[in-house]
Amino acid sequence: FFHVYPPNQHPSCPPNSPDNNLYISFVSPSPRRLRRLRTIFHHFDLPTMEDLPVIIAGAGPCGMMSALVLQRHGISSIILERAGRDKLLADVGSGYDIQPTAMKVINYMGLPYPSHFHQYAGIHQLRLDTAATVRILAIKHEIAVLGEGFEAWSAQRSELQKMLSQALNSKYSDLRCGCGVKSFEEEEDRVKVELADGSTVMGRALLACDGVKSAVRAQLYKDQGDILQYCGVRTWWGKTEVAEGSHLHQLMRESQPLEEGLNFCWYMPAGASKGCFMGAPSCGPEGTKFFWAYSCSDPLPPGEGEDLTRRGGVVGPEAKDALGPMLEGACEFARECVAAALPEHVTMVGLYDRARLDLPFTSKGGLVALLGDAAHPQTPFLGQGASSALVDAFVCCARLAHSRDVRLALRAYDSEERRAGMKTMVQEARKWALISTSDRMFTRFSFRQACAWLPLRWIILDMMKQDKTNADFFLKVTMDFPECGHSSCSEDENEEDD
Repeated sequence: FFHVYPPNQHPSCPPNSPDNNLYISFVSPSPRRLRRLRTIFHHFDLPTMEDLPVIIAGAGPCGMMSALVLQRHGISSIILERAGRDKLLADVGSGYDIQPTAMKVINYMGLPYPSHFHQYAGIHQLRLDTAATVRILAIKHEIAVLGEGFEAWSAQRSELQKMLSQALNSKYSDLRCGCGVKSFEEEEDRVKVELADGSTVMGRALLACDGVKSAVRAQLYKDQGDILQYCGVRTWWGKTEVAEGSHLHQLMRESQPLEEGLNFCWYMPAGASKGCFMGAPSCGPEGTKFFWAYSCSDPLPPGEGEDLTRRGGVVGPEAKDALGPMLEGACEFARECVAAALPEHVTMVGLYDRARLDLPFTSKGGLVALLGDAAHPQTPFLGQGASSALVDAFVCCARLAHSRDVRLALRAYDSEERRAGMKTMVQEARKWALISTSDRMFTRFSFRQACAWLPLRWIILDMMKQDKTNADFFLKVTMDFPECGHSSCSEDENEEDD
């Protein structure tokens, strides 16, 4: 850290100077010299890369699962969530389909999903105009016969969030609500993240789990034409409380022909009706609710709101009033279900994915990664959005936990195979959104006929095919690290947490 100059050789000395003094100059230490000094003096004040937490942007299912996987391996994290704590577990009327590979992740992590999720007995396909049955897919029964191992589960957003948040241990996972990411800067061995309030945090890596409108992605690809692409479909979702013995309750019971469990109802476009209506009941201590969604084709996207827990959609009377005219020609159950929903429980959104599907999921500096909807947003018509996010979180953080080199771990997560698989999934989700909401009579008729007459085995195999890219991604990391689902800090996790 010091440079000694012999007589007459200091830069300030003129040539042939009679000055015979020795000059000692202080050299500003480089990061490489600082790391060398830390190995000599263990009490040096700056933390090493291994001491720094992983910074997670977003406390949705993807962000919380990331923290849980890191927590299992004794790695600390800071979870930065833009929304307030009151909205984190709020029941906003939305839910998720949990696909087989995501269920493997949840089982691998030992999470108590039976008390939070619902398993479908089957899918009841109906015409939207008359509520006449097109087909009943008794998935639970037929899968047992076919031996395919396919399970169909659903989870309310609030219940999934509750399950994940209850498993967090504050010793490892520092959840900070109301402070989103503003910008980030990658240094040689760490990431500096600036928050919306002007403060900064340092981490060994930054995982962007902050959804379709990711602030991290916006900075990462701000000059590369990476814009959200409207898919031409508008969606409303909501929940309706169904009183026991009411007319609406009777109509709902008629939509549930399989008595051994919940039936997912899919009302297909037909006749004078427009778009498609789908949903399922939820029975609990607080009574019976029907969670529903209605989608229709629309060349113009709707307006936007500020609540990112509702994907930035419009909420309240404006959303409900816009839905009413769309249901002209729909069956009685669809119309009454929407009419009975409280305005604050109705959300209207446009469905978006990305115009560019060729961009990497990691930064050039190698310390920032995109996960879930921040990496590959898609329409919900394959039911793979939340499931893919949970698989991303598991794979990425399992690799981080088993590698001392952050860049190497994130590079392995951002594989060519994963990018290609997710590109295909996003395109398929967009295609099925357009088919399911088409106004063309031939498309609607052909779609209903295919659903009515295709062999059930073909339908099930197609459902499993949509999950293949997640299955392959999960299998690869469990083969590389067979022990990645086991806890290295189980005693700490069993401690009572505040």
